Amino acid sequence: MAVDLEQFAQRGFVTIPAAVDPDLVTAWRDGALIRLRDRASEELKDSVPRSEPRDFATLDPARPRTWKWKRATLRGTASAPLAKAAPAVLDGVAQLVGGVGRLRHQSISNYLIMSFPARGVRRLVATGEALGGRTPGPGSYHLDDPGPSMGLEGWRNAVLLVVLFSDIAPGGGGPILACDSPARVARRLALGGADFVGDDDCSAIVRECTDLHEVTGQAGDVMILHPFLLHSPTTNRRRRLRVLANPMLQVSDTLSFAPGSAARSPLERITQSWVG
Repeated sequence: MAVDLEQFAQRGFVTIPAAVDPDLVTAWRDGALIRLRDRASEELKDSVPRSEPRDFATLDPARPRTWKWKRATLRGTASAPLAKAAPAVLDGVAQLVGGVGRLRHQSISNYLIMSFPARGVRRLVATGEALGGRTPGPGSYHLDDPGPSMGLEGWRNAVLLVVLFSDIAPGGGGPILACDSPARVARRLALGGADFVGDDDCSAIVRECTDLHEVTGQAGDVMILHPFLLHSPTTNRRRRLRVLANPMLQVSDTLSFAPGSAARSPLERITQSWVG
């Protein structure tokens, strides 16, 4: 499936619907709560609120009243090659980075982020009901794994995938994407001395952004994001557990994001065009 490069350049992401093997989606999603209950001591990465592994022993996948957490993240213990599990995603990423051979790894794992139905908030019930202005504050936006680079040189992070393992309705805990942030991030990095590990640069850029997009979709959908796209978690106001994965795919070499460097891919040419 060919990636819409104009969409990617304008908004920093593209969506590939029904991209992941449905049997894999079902197996990893349905096993997530069981892993959390039975193997938290080995597989739990973090949770909100922070809890000891033994605290999850009372979790019952069939009884939402036992879901006492806002979020929990499971470490990846199994992987699947993109060529088999999501070939259209691999094709799209390869188009963006200039060939599949450039990718450092070509798989996804069951590293899963679960967002539980929130307690003490107004529940959204209607299918079409939106966030109603409840967008996150600037301080919650971030880049995943920004790395040590404070400029445009040395980047290996090529694309961030958002893999939906559950249906996500509006207000159902889907991240918010600041779609006009990638170009602003690129220009800030071009100035040098940027710090996207902390909050200041992220917050300053998000305050200028007007194109905010809430991630929604069906289990199996995959979004391919530019690594400079700022995004924020949201509260799950629905009654359903939200499960997704967000692996970062890297290239083996370094990406030519700086203007004047030898761009080898649409990803690099688009990034250079943002800087001028």
